[in-house]
Amino acid sequence: MLNTFSFYKIYEKLFMNNFSEILINYIKNNKIKFKKNKFIVFDVGAYKGTFSRELNKKLKLKKKLIFHLFDPLKSYVKFDDRTLNKFNYHQIAFDSSKPNNKKFYLNNFLHASGSSLKGNSFKDKKYKISRTLIASVINPFKKMVKVINVKTDNLDNFCKKKKINHINVLKIDTEGTEVDVLSGSKRILKNTDIICVEIQCSKNEYISRVKKIDRILNKKFKLLYKKRIFIASIFTGIVSYDYIYVKK
Repeated sequence: MLNTFSFYKIYEKLFMNNFSEILINYIKNNKIKFKKNKFIVFDVGAYKGTFSRELNKKLKLKKKLIFHLFDPLKSYVKFDDRTLNKFNYHQIAFDSSKPNNKKFYLNNFLHASGSSLKGNSFKDKKYKISRTLIASVINPFKKMVKVINVKTDNLDNFCKKKKINHINVLKIDTEGTEVDVLSGSKRILKNTDIICVEIQCSKNEYISRVKKIDRILNKKFKLLYKKRIFIASIFTGIVSYDYIYVKK
């Protein structure tokens, strides 16, 4: 049987799109407003921290870089370079509601694929078939979906508690709950420079999902980059797009 981590590395290299290069070039070529000589990155749905690691490695700024990584799974929130005090780890999932504990639908094999507070991906027939086939290769005796309880909050409340009043980059990859995360971030969005978001939903929902995001952003941001991750449509009934919005 394949090791889950090894399988994910293959899956990530072959199928997952990375928009960090576009983001890094934009930051380097444009004047971004800084607060207190700090450049603050929020990585919501951090998983193994790939996005933050890459920015930390390639984004050469004179300002102090500070990363806040969020993931409901404890095993992935903690990783090797904790000694770098620029990384702050938070075991939590964000939505639009008050602090709570909620059910989280976990893909038991590829934790970064489909795992979310709503578990909508697992309701799609094509998704379920394709992921079941993957699961049978990794471990035929293990259930594909595991339901766990996780700590939840909204982003505005978190920022208020931590006295954070500005975000330079807000990255959201929460497997279909991006609208809920943004709905709980309306106050801090007023002081956010860049939003990187993966939009993931059924094909029929896609247009309405984008319109919901546009309403939340309230014409304060413009679209810098958009790319469809076509592999998601081939294997499932789910569509995935990477979007980058920048403050007007």
